[in-house]
Amino acid sequence: MENEHFIAYSGKGEALPRYDEEVLMTQIRVWAHWLDKELQISPSHVKEDRLEHLSLRIRLYQERFGAGKPDLEWAKGIEEMYRRALHMRDGFSYDWREREALNIPEDEFDKLLTTRRSIRNFTGEDVPDDLIRKLLIYGNWAPTNCNQQSLRYIVVKSREIKDRLTLGGLSGSMSPCLVVVIADMRFYSDGDIECPVHDSAAAIQNMLLASHYYGLGACYTSSLITNSPQNRRMLGVEDYEKITAAILLGHYMRAPPAPARRRIDEIIRHV
Repeated sequence: MENEHFIAYSGKGEALPRYDEEVLMTQIRVWAHWLDKELQISPSHVKEDRLEHLSLRIRLYQERFGAGKPDLEWAKGIEEMYRRALHMRDGFSYDWREREALNIPEDEFDKLLTTRRSIRNFTGEDVPDDLIRKLLIYGNWAPTNCNQQSLRYIVVKSREIKDRLTLGGLSGSMSPCLVVVIADMRFYSDGDIECPVHDSAAAIQNMLLASHYYGLGACYTSSLITNSPQNRRMLGVEDYEKITAAILLGHYMRAPPAPARRRIDEIIRHV
């Protein structure tokens, strides 16, 4: 069954239900993403009705919830650029930014990626909340399907809850902190059924690398049992949400040796 919160790109004129703030803002992000992509790839194909889908949502959001949120202001910028493309057609120029030049020594970059390990042996030292917040910010910068940003995170430090969580071969009490990754399933269409996993995996990798950079150990686990009814009840997961993974996080003293990796020529095909 098609998700009622998914709005098709080719949709015509519409009357919106009284969506809550989260739903309306997600639709704004998605529509702004679609129009932004069109401006980058085929600006000569812009259409007035597509702009109206975004403009309608922006107007409704501002009337009900006000302005000022960064993602709303970004969407308003896309709205204005798309309107300019409609009026200018062949004379339109996209607002490109100069490429960011990174200055990270190659050996340091290589070390970050190749020395990360899955850690399952933690000290009891607490992980500061401000450091957890940094890791989640980096996770939030990972790409998501159509810029939906439909991931949520639950930080678990309660020993009672960690002891009772079932994590597919691992125990939540192994680490001083757990980050549980949640996907809001309301915004994925039937055709995007695998996207919650992809979105979660991208965010998790960002967080694993950030953890390694800050000297923390981390190990993620994901299985059917992670999204069990018991876990969902304990964590207060909504009916429309899915637990996609959990990350054990903490300080550590020792790391396991690296498992051997396959030779790269064994896993490449050229066509």
